[in-house]
Amino acid sequence: MKTWINLIFYQATWLTCVAGAGRGAWWPGLLVLAVFAVWQLAVSPWPRADACLAVTVSIVGFALDSTFAQFGAMRFETVVPWAGFAPIWMVALWTSFALTLNHSLAFLQPRLLLLGRKPRLARARVS
Repeated sequence: MKTWINLIFYQATWLTCVAGAGRGAWWPGLLVLAVFAVWQLAVSPWPRADACLAVTVSIVGFALDSTFAQFGAMRFETVVPWAGFAPIWMVALWTSFALTLNHSLAFLQPRLLLLGRKPRLARARVS
């Protein structure tokens, strides 16, 4: 049941962040994220690991999205707190994503090694 609640909180955070930003309101997503984070850290068997993961993923996500914004690959209409950088609601998306990695997305952990492998291309022989 905790897995489903984790997934529902993630989806609620995502929807609230994106819909709020689309209407120029960056703060509703932060409220949902705060409830999600407090709940997740309270019920998690690994609250310290979840907190460290959330902070790390948030920093990396902020850096990536800010770099994309600086080079013009991404443009944000709701630019809180600074123009030219990833907005706070986008960081909230990264944070909520991080809170799913050890829980509702934990089934992907054994498959992480597959990400580093090059896919083999099928070669057709013409006779």
